[in-house]
Amino acid sequence: MKGPDNTVYDRAYTLYQDAVNSAWRLWDCCAFLPQVEAEDDAEHGSVVEFTIGEGSDGGTVVGFFGRDTGGVADVDDYINEGVLRFDMKVVTMPDNGETSWLLKLESAGGNTAAEVELTTSKQGETPVLGEWQAYTFPLIELASAGLDLTAIDIVMIFPSWGNGTGAVYRIDNIYFGIPSDDDISNDISEQKGNGEELILNGMFDSSANWGGTDGMVDSISNGIFTADVAVAGNPWDVSLKQNMTLIADRTYVLKFDARSDDARDIIAGLGLDHDPWTNVVETVTLTNEWTTYMVTITTVGFGDDNSRVLFDLGAAVGEVQLDNVSVQLVGEGSGNGGGTVVTTPGEEIVANGGFDSAASWGGTDGMAASISNGIFSANIAAAGNPWDVSLKQNMTLVPDTTYTLTFDARSADSREIMAGLGLDHDPWTNVVETLTLTPDWTTYTLTITTTGFGDDASRVFFDLGAATGEVQLDNISVKIVDDGSGTGSGGGAGGTAGGELLINGGFDSATGWGGTDGMAASVGGGIFSADIAAAGNPWDVSLKQSMTLVLRYDVFIEI
Repeated sequence: MKGPDNTVYDRAYTLYQDAVNSAWRLWDCCAFLPQVEAEDDAEHGSVVEFTIGEGSDGGTVVGFFGRDTGGVADVDDYINEGVLRFDMKVVTMPDNGETSWLLKLESAGGNTAAEVELTTSKQGETPVLGEWQAYTFPLIELASAGLDLTAIDIVMIFPSWGNGTGAVYRIDNIYFGIPSDDDISNDISEQKGNGEELILNGMFDSSANWGGTDGMVDSISNGIFTADVAVAGNPWDVSLKQNMTLIADRTYVLKFDARSDDARDIIAGLGLDHDPWTNVVETVTLTNEWTTYMVTITTVGFGDDNSRVLFDLGAAVGEVQLDNVSVQLVGEGSGNGGGTVVTTPGEEIVANGGFDSAASWGGTDGMAASISNGIFSANIAAAGNPWDVSLKQNMTLVPDTTYTLTFDARSADSREIMAGLGLDHDPWTNVVETLTLTPDWTTYTLTITTTGFGDDASRVFFDLGAATGEVQLDNISVKIVDDGSGTGSGGGAGGTAGGELLINGGFDSATGWGGTDGMAASVGGGIFSADIAAAGNPWDVSLKQSMTLVLRYDVFIEI
């Protein structure tokens, strides 16, 4: 039955509400008249005003266009309950008088489409001069008319071709929505469960769904995105993006393959695609070889249906190639807002391990605020559970893989801490070591095998709450060291038989080395050099590197 639609809808994807969705633009296919925004009454405020001209073939169509700017609406999850809804007011009827009015949507670059008359809406009304009218179209009916709901990139509302010249009409509050009392979430990404893909066309089979600054879409060819930046400037001066819905305070994994003949940096991340442009990004150094990068990002305090994945390339000159872009929701946000690049064995996983800022670090209350002057410092006043005071960084851990966790630490109170790797969600599987700190800065190295656990929502962590007193940390490092042949205990096996146990034995830097005062500082130019001025105990001047050694022995008991 046709008539007023009094259903209250939650917006799932908005094309226009006081402003055009930044991933879309106003469009005139054939008459090329400027389609503009205008001010209407107090209820509607800013609206879109379309004018129909006479194109070269006698007609034109107008609407909202996202195909060349990265705009796409994936509303397939709402097929049963969802609708397209908008308000419309005719300001000037066509020169020819009354005509039929149509709604047309296209998807996937024009591969599918649905065209229906406005009278097929729930309201069943023909547009009336000078009156605002609401129109609601069930998505299931548009899908039945042939529309692919996963990649809608053009939405058109227009008088029939060739009969609409002179018409002026206004559109407001156009969005895809669902009934507010329905159990379906009002966020597109909410419909994508943990581990489900949010990116469309991540393999660059075409330029569909991608946008950004001038030339970005044209840079997609033969299944690869390729850009060569000639002049360095602001990072965002050259930027590739895809719009999507992000949920505030959730954790996502951004994964992509990249390379550069010029071995240059790029910035990758997730953020809003509108003011205030809140985002979380990571600077990644590309090499000449194709490498897979993963960035784990928590959208602390931001996220809506006009968000984006972004690659800012403008800060450095040189080539950038990208492929196989993926964004997946992996869990509830942990509040750190940081990202961690996960690279190949032997390369660094921890971001900002030197505590140059609080970026990428999180944990219990006050942990990020405890980072200052290149050091993490905490002073625990009352002992409790170890995890009551905990510093962490999220990262991807691979199950059954051996890692080396290295860090510098000290405590004026010579107290214990727990350090390790584990899941950042239930069942919180982890491997930890309890370490006794001294007043002197010391480098600690743990070899940990992630036996039976590891995913894109894992972490390195330091649990400090079990004892009172000061803890200072610096130079945190996590690296994959072998293929997972360790024992799986907290200390691991220290490597395979015949394998190298020392880290940085060539003294390329001071990393991994410690000892008495001044030992690490005595590493320079690829050599350790010390000059002892006064003799004393052998251990008064001592260079060391911590490691795990395994003692195996046979026991025979005769009774």
